[in-house]
Amino acid sequence: MQDSENTVSQKNPKSNIEFLTFDDQQKLCYSGYCKLKINAIGKYLTVEPINKDFKPLSAFFKWKFVQRKNILYIFSENKIEDLILVFKTEKICKKVLLCIEKYSDNASNDEKLDQIHFCVPFVQQLKNHDILRIARNFIRLFSDKEKKKFAQVLKENELYETVFPLLPLYGNKNDNTEKLKDSLKRKRREFREDDDSDYSSPEDAENVRQQKSQKPK
Repeated sequence: MQDSENTVSQKNPKSNIEFLTFDDQQKLCYSGYCKLKINAIGKYLTVEPINKDFKPLSAFFKWKFVQRKNILYIFSENKIEDLILVFKTEKICKKVLLCIEKYSDNASNDEKLDQIHFCVPFVQQLKNHDILRIARNFIRLFSDKEKKKFAQVLKENELYETVFPLLPLYGNKNDNTEKLKDSLKRKRREFREDDDSDYSSPEDAENVRQQKSQKPK
Protein backbone atom coordinates (compact mmCIF):
# COMPACT_ATOMS: atom_id res chain seq x y z
CA MET A 1 0.00 0.00 0.00
CA GLN A 2 1.40 3.37 -1.02
CA ASP A 3 1.83 6.19 1.47
CA SER A 4 -0.64 9.01 0.85
CA GLU A 5 2.18 11.55 1.27
CA ASN A 6 5.00 12.13 -1.19
CA THR A 7 7.96 14.03 0.22
CA VAL A 8 9.80 16.51 -1.98
CA SER A 9 13.13 17.11 -0.25
CA GLN A 10 16.89 16.65 -0.37
CA LYS A 11 19.43 15.73 2.29
CA ASN A 12 21.24 19.05 2.14
CA PRO A 13 18.94 21.98 3.11
CA LYS A 14 21.22 24.38 1.24
CA SER A 15 20.27 22.73 -2.05
CA ASN A 16 16.61 22.42 -1.17
CA ILE A 17 13.46 24.46 -1.53
CA GLU A 18 13.14 27.94 -0.07
CA PHE A 19 9.89 29.65 0.84
CA LEU A 20 8.59 33.14 1.44
CA THR A 21 5.50 34.33 3.25
CA PHE A 22 3.61 37.60 3.67
CA ASP A 23 3.09 39.47 6.93
CA ASP A 24 -0.14 41.17 8.01
CA GLN A 25 0.90 44.25 6.00
CA GLN A 26 1.40 42.13 2.88
CA LYS A 27 5.17 42.58 3.00
CA LEU A 28 7.26 39.73 1.65
CA CYS A 29 9.26 37.83 4.27
CA TYR A 30 12.07 35.34 3.68
CA SER A 31 11.40 32.21 5.78
CA GLY A 32 14.31 29.90 4.94
CA TYR A 33 14.42 26.34 3.62
CA CYS A 34 11.69 23.73 3.75
CA LYS A 35 10.50 20.26 2.78
CA LEU A 36 7.24 19.66 0.94
CA LYS A 37 4.73 16.87 1.46
CA ILE A 38 1.91 16.25 -0.98
CA ASN A 39 -1.11 14.62 0.62
CA ALA A 40 -3.16 13.02 -2.15
CA ILE A 41 -6.02 11.92 0.09
CA GLY A 42 -6.41 15.18 2.00
CA LYS A 43 -5.66 17.17 -1.17
CA TYR A 44 -3.22 19.61 0.35
CA LEU A 45 0.46 20.50 0.33
CA THR A 46 2.41 20.76 3.59
CA VAL A 47 5.38 23.11 3.86
CA GLU A 48 7.68 21.93 6.65
CA PRO A 49 10.31 24.57 7.56
CA ILE A 50 13.84 23.36 8.26
CA ASN A 51 13.97 26.03 10.95
CA LYS A 52 11.94 24.54 13.79
CA ASP A 53 11.02 28.03 15.01
CA PHE A 54 8.52 28.17 12.14
CA LYS A 55 5.34 26.12 12.19
CA PRO A 56 4.37 23.85 9.25
CA LEU A 57 2.01 25.45 6.74
CA SER A 58 -0.70 23.84 4.65
CA ALA A 59 -1.81 24.83 1.16
CA PHE A 60 -5.03 23.27 -0.09
CA PHE A 61 -5.28 22.15 -3.70
CA LYS A 62 -8.45 24.22 -4.16
CA TRP A 63 -6.17 27.27 -3.90
CA LYS A 64 -4.47 28.67 -7.01
CA PHE A 65 -0.96 27.45 -7.88
CA VAL A 66 0.98 29.42 -10.49
CA GLN A 67 4.45 28.59 -11.77
CA ARG A 68 6.80 31.24 -13.18
CA LYS A 69 10.27 29.89 -14.03
CA ASN A 70 11.71 28.36 -10.82
CA ILE A 71 9.12 30.01 -8.57
CA LEU A 72 5.75 28.61 -7.53
CA TYR A 73 3.18 31.07 -6.20
CA ILE A 74 0.35 29.81 -4.01
CA PHE A 75 -2.67 32.08 -3.77
CA SER A 76 -4.81 31.30 -0.72
CA GLU A 77 -8.41 32.27 -0.06
CA ASN A 78 -7.01 34.65 2.53
CA LYS A 79 -4.13 36.79 1.16
CA ILE A 80 -2.15 36.59 4.39
CA GLU A 81 -1.73 32.83 3.80
CA ASP A 82 -0.19 33.29 0.34
CA LEU A 83 3.12 31.47 -0.16
CA ILE A 84 6.02 31.59 -2.58
CA LEU A 85 8.16 28.50 -3.12
CA VAL A 86 11.59 28.89 -4.73
CA PHE A 87 13.23 25.86 -6.33
CA LYS A 88 16.82 25.35 -7.41
CA THR A 89 15.78 24.86 -11.03
CA GLU A 90 12.76 25.46 -13.24
CA LYS A 91 12.67 21.74 -14.00
CA ILE A 92 12.16 20.80 -10.33
CA CYS A 93 9.50 23.48 -9.95
CA LYS A 94 7.62 22.14 -12.98
CA LYS A 95 7.85 18.60 -11.63
CA VAL A 96 6.23 19.65 -8.35
CA LEU A 97 3.52 21.55 -10.24
CA LEU A 98 2.75 18.45 -12.30
CA CYS A 99 2.23 16.48 -9.07
CA ILE A 100 -0.17 19.15 -7.82
CA GLU A 101 -2.02 19.28 -11.15
CA LYS A 102 -3.13 15.68 -10.61
CA TYR A 103 -5.35 16.85 -7.75
CA SER A 104 -5.97 20.53 -8.57
CA ASP A 105 -7.73 22.44 -11.34
CA ASN A 106 -6.09 25.71 -10.21
CA ALA A 107 -2.51 25.13 -11.38
CA SER A 108 -1.14 27.16 -14.29
CA ASN A 109 1.64 29.27 -15.79
CA ASP A 110 0.54 32.91 -15.76
CA GLU A 111 2.65 35.53 -17.57
CA LYS A 112 0.88 38.38 -15.76
CA LEU A 113 2.46 37.20 -12.55
CA ASP A 114 5.57 39.32 -13.10
CA GLN A 115 3.58 42.49 -12.62
CA ILE A 116 1.11 41.39 -9.98
CA HIS A 117 3.07 39.18 -7.58
CA PHE A 118 6.74 39.46 -8.43
CA CYS A 119 7.44 43.05 -9.34
CA VAL A 120 6.15 45.00 -6.36
CA PRO A 121 6.57 42.57 -3.40
CA PHE A 122 10.13 41.55 -4.32
CA VAL A 123 11.30 45.00 -5.31
CA GLN A 124 10.06 46.51 -2.06
CA GLN A 125 12.19 44.06 -0.06
CA LEU A 126 15.47 44.01 -2.01
CA LYS A 127 17.40 45.19 1.04
CA ASN A 128 16.95 41.67 2.36
CA HIS A 129 19.99 39.75 1.16
CA ASP A 130 18.11 36.49 0.50
CA ILE A 131 15.25 38.15 -1.36
CA LEU A 132 17.75 40.07 -3.50
CA ARG A 133 19.59 36.81 -4.31
CA ILE A 134 16.33 35.07 -5.26
CA ALA A 135 15.26 38.02 -7.42
CA ARG A 136 18.61 38.05 -9.25
CA ASN A 137 18.49 34.32 -9.95
CA PHE A 138 14.88 34.60 -11.11
CA ILE A 139 15.64 37.42 -13.57
CA ARG A 140 18.62 35.50 -14.98
CA LEU A 141 16.16 32.86 -16.23
CA PHE A 142 14.36 35.46 -18.37
CA SER A 143 14.91 35.75 -22.11
CA ASP A 144 16.03 39.14 -23.45
CA LYS A 145 12.45 39.83 -24.50
CA GLU A 146 11.13 38.99 -21.03
CA LYS A 147 13.75 41.18 -19.36
CA LYS A 148 12.76 44.16 -21.49
CA LYS A 149 9.10 43.52 -20.74
CA PHE A 150 9.82 43.34 -17.03
CA ALA A 151 11.88 46.53 -17.23
CA GLN A 152 8.83 48.24 -18.74
CA VAL A 153 6.68 47.03 -15.85
CA LEU A 154 9.17 48.57 -13.43
CA LYS A 155 9.03 51.88 -15.29
CA GLU A 156 5.25 51.88 -15.18
CA ASN A 157 5.44 51.40 -11.41
CA GLU A 158 8.17 54.05 -11.02
CA LEU A 159 10.60 51.42 -9.72
CA TYR A 160 13.02 51.11 -12.61
CA GLU A 161 15.69 53.57 -11.49
CA THR A 162 15.87 51.97 -8.05
CA VAL A 163 15.96 48.38 -9.28
CA PHE A 164 18.01 48.67 -12.47
CA PRO A 165 21.44 48.63 -10.72
CA LEU A 166 20.52 45.61 -8.58
CA LEU A 167 18.95 43.20 -11.06
CA PRO A 168 20.35 41.81 -14.35
CA LEU A 169 18.02 43.81 -16.62
CA TYR A 170 18.55 45.61 -19.91
CA GLY A 171 18.37 49.37 -20.26
CA ASN A 172 16.40 51.32 -22.84
CA LYS A 173 18.00 53.58 -25.46
CA ASN A 174 15.78 56.43 -24.33
CA ASP A 175 16.99 56.23 -20.72
CA ASN A 176 19.15 58.91 -19.19
CA THR A 177 22.37 56.89 -19.34
CA GLU A 178 24.48 59.09 -17.07
CA LYS A 179 21.75 59.16 -14.44
CA LEU A 180 21.54 55.38 -14.51
CA LYS A 181 25.34 55.06 -14.22
CA ASP A 182 25.35 57.28 -11.13
CA SER A 183 22.51 55.27 -9.64
CA LEU A 184 24.34 52.03 -10.46
CA LYS A 185 27.50 53.15 -8.65
CA ARG A 186 25.53 54.28 -5.61
CA LYS A 187 23.48 51.10 -5.35
CA ARG A 188 26.51 48.88 -5.84
CA ARG A 189 28.20 50.58 -2.91
CA GLU A 190 25.11 49.86 -0.81
CA PHE A 191 24.53 46.30 -1.90
CA ARG A 192 27.96 44.96 -2.97
CA GLU A 193 28.24 41.36 -1.86
CA ASP A 194 28.53 37.89 -3.33
CA ASP A 195 25.43 35.73 -3.63
CA ASP A 196 27.10 33.05 -1.51
CA SER A 197 28.21 35.50 1.17
CA ASP A 198 27.73 34.56 4.80
CA TYR A 199 26.60 38.08 5.65
CA SER A 200 22.97 38.20 6.75
CA SER A 201 22.38 41.52 4.99
CA PRO A 202 24.12 44.07 2.71
CA GLU A 203 24.40 46.36 5.75
CA ASP A 204 26.48 43.72 7.59
CA ALA A 205 28.82 43.41 4.61
CA GLU A 206 29.20 47.18 4.40
CA ASN A 207 30.00 47.44 8.12
CA VAL A 208 32.75 44.85 7.76
CA ARG A 209 34.24 46.71 4.79
CA GLN A 210 34.22 49.97 6.71
CA GLN A 211 35.99 48.35 9.66
CA LYS A 212 38.66 46.95 7.32
CA SER A 213 39.21 50.32 5.68
CA GLN A 214 39.79 51.92 9.08
CA LYS A 215 42.56 49.51 10.08
CA PRO A 216 46.05 51.10 10.11
CA LYS A 217 48.23 50.01 7.22
